[in-house]
Amino acid sequence: LISERLGVDVNYFFDIGLTPRLDYVQEVFKQLRITRRTMNYEEMKQIVEIEEKNPLFSQNKRNYQILLWHKGIYEHAMNHNLEKAIDILREAIALTQTTDKIFSERELEIMLTIGVIYFEEKHLDNALKVYKTAFQAIIQLPYLNDISIKTRLYYNIARVLTRQEKYDESNQYCKEGIDWCIKWDSLYLLGELHYHIGYNYELL
Repeated sequence: LISERLGVDVNYFFDIGLTPRLDYVQEVFKQLRITRRTMNYEEMKQIVEIEEKNPLFSQNKRNYQILLWHKGIYEHAMNHNLEKAIDILREAIALTQTTDKIFSERELEIMLTIGVIYFEEKHLDNALKVYKTAFQAIIQLPYLNDISIKTRLYYNIARVLTRQEKYDESNQYCKEGIDWCIKWDSLYLLGELHYHIGYNYELL
């Protein structure tokens, strides 16, 4: 309730209390997020390898989780090692996961990454299983700080269902995703969701 009132993730309080030089950790995370968006995997790898030796990360599970998450991303992108990448990402989730049914927002984002990798490797059943597990988990959260996580789940589930030729079911997820965007006045992926409905109708 406190986190909801202040508009922050509940883990914010743990970060404040347990992390010295939180500003530095947040800056590293920001730089990694930029490399993720620009797909600059070489720089991502350099940042991770440098910070792995930093006690701020090596001695703090939540901070080290950030490094493992990005390590899994570049392992797949640069070395094309599916199994190793998935193992690293699952290890990252296990660092902080306390139950199989409740996930933090970051754990959900790592699950999204696992789903994307499976999708890119055409392991559609595995991708859908991961996405739907994350979708069920997100419903359990009393408050969602980053609403884009749920938007991404709608969109990614729809993409998998299209590949499986389940066009009507895919459209249903797109429409729910559009409703979600409208509810929160968000343009993020709104155009893509509309486009994907049109794409499904074209295939039909």
